[in-house]
Amino acid sequence: MAQRPQTSATPTRAERPELFPRRLAAPARDRPIVRLEGVHKAFDGQPVLRGIDLEFRHGETTVILGRSGCGKSVLLKHILGIIRPDAGRVEAFGQDLATLGRRDLETLRMQFGMVFQGAALFDSMDVNDNVGFLLYEHSKLSDADIRGIVREKLALVGLEGIEGKMPEELSGGMRKRVALARAIAGDPHVILYDEPTTGLDPVTADTINELILRMQKQLGVTSIVVTHDMASARKIADRMVMVHQGRIIIDDRPEGVMASTDSRVRSFIYGDASLESDASSSGGSS
Repeated sequence: MAQRPQTSATPTRAERPELFPRRLAAPARDRPIVRLEGVHKAFDGQPVLRGIDLEFRHGETTVILGRSGCGKSVLLKHILGIIRPDAGRVEAFGQDLATLGRRDLETLRMQFGMVFQGAALFDSMDVNDNVGFLLYEHSKLSDADIRGIVREKLALVGLEGIEGKMPEELSGGMRKRVALARAIAGDPHVILYDEPTTGLDPVTADTINELILRMQKQLGVTSIVVTHDMASARKIADRMVMVHQGRIIIDDRPEGVMASTDSRVRSFIYGDASLESDASSSGGSS
């Protein structure tokens, strides 16, 4: 590994942009930062996404709701360019992902932070190396600078002095917060969250909700959150989108979703399958 330059103070991206991962300009607040148009995807002949049209506006928190297997996580993978659609178009930062080469796609992915379900920390690395992973691999910062950034990001999520701990030494809530610190280490424009409160007790889950709100307010990021947790969704969402059988059936402010008379939406909100089955037996959604 090449020797990194040593500096006396931790530089910011604004002060020394050449040391940080490649960065694209974000659109103005409330303008689309990610757009999906007519996206279809099937696996082994089984349709998963069926004509998704969706925009994510910069600075907004959008919560994507839906049952297991409805295509929510597949949608996130399309946004990152991990999966390409069978038909339709995915744009991020004004670029069509299907036209990007490997290096340009890598640059685009650096504009995103990802908090995986289950945290997905590297078990063989301590907290410092987990949080600083992107910077160690893709920046020209010194090791000392990266350690300083790691401390700053851990402080933002309410964790200090744990850089030397291994993942198995952390509670579930701490692992999720370390994963969030890793997601923001490269100062992304967009943070993607895949089931961020799954497996957590209600108090710890609410701590994660508060952090999601803080990241949006303090860092000005766009947040896209996949969740089954309606308590979390109601707290953090500027907007809710529900996917059902690969299609969007509602896209509205939280109050509009909560007031919906669509039986499929109400069944999910209240966790009551009979609401949907009753509507189906009587001839459709109310």
